[in-house]
Amino acid sequence: MNSYLTFGVGAESFAIEVSHVERIIKYSRLTEVPHLPSYILGVLNMNGKPHMVFDSRKKLGVAEKEISDNSYIVILELLIDDKESKVGLLVDDVDEVIEIEESEIKPSPSIGTKYKSDVINGVFSQGDKFIMHINMTKFINTSEVLANNRELIAS
Repeated sequence: MNSYLTFGVGAESFAIEVSHVERIIKYSRLTEVPHLPSYILGVLNMNGKPHMVFDSRKKLGVAEKEISDNSYIVILELLIDDKESKVGLLVDDVDEVIEIEESEIKPSPSIGTKYKSDVINGVFSQGDKFIMHINMTKFINTSEVLANNRELIAS
């Protein structure tokens, strides 16, 4: 069994491995940095280190909605460019931690999906809803981000 954090983005549910999650914080104002890709909202200062914060809506292709007091930033610890790094992921709400067998995650359809399927590992059901499993390595590791922004990926 593996543990997954489930969260909402727009009207949809997504999941990531709990092993990537360092902490979850309420949304707070970010420092905007010019010339970043549109799916990077800005930088969060944590303990004197800058952490890029990704807009999950834009990156996943989910309809955007207003950032509210109920929005969260999930701080993730990932291997980026062969280095342990921390980044933030803006989500609309945090649901729960669930445990499922890896065999329960089914491949996502190659056609007919309205989300950017290159970052979706698969889908599983939980109760009456479907939850999409995000491959965070693919989500974060883009040459566009790494090429010019290594200093914003804090370790």
